[in-house]
Amino acid sequence: MITHMVVVPEDTRSRRTTFFQGFSDFWFPEYAQILRALTFFPLDLIDPLLPAEQYIIARMLGGGSKIQFLRADLLVRYLKISSDKNLILWSSELTAPQVSDAIKEEKHKPLHISIARFDGAICIYDLDEKVARDLAFRMLSDAAVHDDDLRQAKRHLEKIESASILSRVIEARGHNCTEPMMSVLANCGYQINMTPIKPSDSIEQHILGMLELAKEIDALRPGPWRDSPLRNNDSLVYCPSAYTFLYRAEGAVWKTLNRELDNTKRNFLKNSIIRNRGYGNSAMQFDGQAMFNPYADKVLGPLLREKQGELKLFTTVIGLFSVIQCIPAFRLPNSVMLHHAKLRAIGQLINSNNRKRREKLNLQFEEYSRAIKSDIGEELIQASFAGRDKIVCVCDLPVEWVTLSHLPIMYSHEVSRIPSTPGNVAISTLLSHTKKIYPYSSLCDILIVRSFAKGDPIADHLISAVNLMIESGRLKGLKVRVVDIVGRVDLISALNDFKGLMVIFDCHGNHGGEEDSAWLEVGGERLSVWHIYQEARVPPIVLLAACSTHPVEGSHASVANGFLESGAQSVIGTFAPVDSAHATVFVIRLLERVAAYLPLVLAKRNYNWREVVTGLLRMSYVRDMLDLLKDEMQMLTNEDYDRIHIEANMSINAREDKHWFEKFKISVCEVLKYEEEQGDLFWKTNFQFLDSMLFVQLGRPENIIISQLSE
Repeated sequence: MITHMVVVPEDTRSRRTTFFQGFSDFWFPEYAQILRALTFFPLDLIDPLLPAEQYIIARMLGGGSKIQFLRADLLVRYLKISSDKNLILWSSELTAPQVSDAIKEEKHKPLHISIARFDGAICIYDLDEKVARDLAFRMLSDAAVHDDDLRQAKRHLEKIESASILSRVIEARGHNCTEPMMSVLANCGYQINMTPIKPSDSIEQHILGMLELAKEIDALRPGPWRDSPLRNNDSLVYCPSAYTFLYRAEGAVWKTLNRELDNTKRNFLKNSIIRNRGYGNSAMQFDGQAMFNPYADKVLGPLLREKQGELKLFTTVIGLFSVIQCIPAFRLPNSVMLHHAKLRAIGQLINSNNRKRREKLNLQFEEYSRAIKSDIGEELIQASFAGRDKIVCVCDLPVEWVTLSHLPIMYSHEVSRIPSTPGNVAISTLLSHTKKIYPYSSLCDILIVRSFAKGDPIADHLISAVNLMIESGRLKGLKVRVVDIVGRVDLISALNDFKGLMVIFDCHGNHGGEEDSAWLEVGGERLSVWHIYQEARVPPIVLLAACSTHPVEGSHASVANGFLESGAQSVIGTFAPVDSAHATVFVIRLLERVAAYLPLVLAKRNYNWREVVTGLLRMSYVRDMLDLLKDEMQMLTNEDYDRIHIEANMSINAREDKHWFEKFKISVCEVLKYEEEQGDLFWKTNFQFLDSMLFVQLGRPENIIISQLSE
């Protein structure tokens, strides 16, 4: 793989971030242009020689990309310790001199590509697809001199006469929602005739444009590999967003600006900037009022330019990720982000002691899911999810809660979700992680960080359960270390002393609403984990057994997002307060899965962490449901409970059956003597909400590969 090192300004920490989504201002416009150039630059040295089908398979199964971001003042130090020979440095006008100085003394000078016309650098304006492929081929030739495997691969591929890319002309409907898929097809050699979609309040043409391009991309992906468990993802589902508090049109920030606007401009601000429902290019309606140029307005103009700049950068990043994996990217309409009132109501009800809490939560979850599906539309839902088991979602809404055929997406699909705000975290999480294989033994080394006040009634819940499981032999092979901390210094020390893959936080958590940060309660104080990477090593897997670590009614500054910022690849957080007993059961089930299930399945093949957690969530769904049916609703006997539970366990774990849910539902309905229609109504009425739905996995867990091989 080629390491694409994008060298950013050294003052990135102190720079302004954009108003709506939180991108550092250095991205505009130069670094956004670098990302666009990377959409057609080879990821691997052999990419220029691969036949078309092999190239696409490499994207489907490959390790992703090595696109890293490094401050200019750290480049000299990086070059001294790096052993990477397949390195390209990308610079802007601002960082080009520092890059040039840094590589002067290098014996094997890395390729330098810059926005600037600078001595020794290739100017990005002289870069096209052919030049990029030629540069990669030259790098391959240089590397093959010292590498027998590469030399043999090069000789073999050079004998293959078929073209490395396809050549076909297609028509496309042009809009930022179709740009990512046009990038995928262009990367595969397609010539695209693009006709812009006219501004409209209707989203019909936007959806049709995405469906047409997705069909082309799906046709490129070879059939035999579409069901391979080793493939990366089947689609990307995304939605740009803004900080949560900005969706309140009556919020303080907007009230201040509205004082400077007349009614016409206030309506424009609300409907076209704050709460736009479609795909951002709706026709302006003035209702007989005087027309105006919003770009010329001193209030609206800067806001519009900022928002459009953010969208352009976000779309570029989505396109680059889609190209890397050769998958279709489906953009959800902006309206899916306009249901914060429903999410606040859900959060408040979860917090309540209402005796009809579960019944009301079922109604509110069903209402939320129905609203989201109505916004998206059946065609786009089917295209995004049907027949696609492995999904990357880049959005701020809890898309995991949306039900398809009575089952929430978090159980029906393998989902990797990356929050779209803050924008800087979204970019690094999407682009800066590549697949890495870890030995199973490193997963067995587990750190539990605990912090409770003396006398806290739940202080020993988790640790007592873990110790009991260890004593009974059910966590055989796991090495669990517990560290009690009372402050940030203790936490930093515990993380730096730990070399394993997974850390579990056992403490209280809370958040400050839509405008303030969330925190972990450590030593009686509110501990923020943001920027903790500057002091500590954060393991790839973080499990937060604490309340509200990624709250649905909170801000972007969640505890879970803080750990993503610090490099964690999988963060399991909580949407709301969770009962200590339920959190304990969740953690114990995960540890049991690592200790007992993984050694069995690793004998067949490697597994990624997303598969491990998805199986856990599905088993949690089954158990939550059966417990309700047996204990609370008293509709199952112990014998029925055990039989159905064992059947589901075999279907989910042993057979990895795609139809596990349908079979589970049939088994339950047979016992209850329900016909299909009655069973569907029973499910809809009672099981829209289950306790395990309060857990969410964020990040790129599919990039953590667990192997049976020892270190």
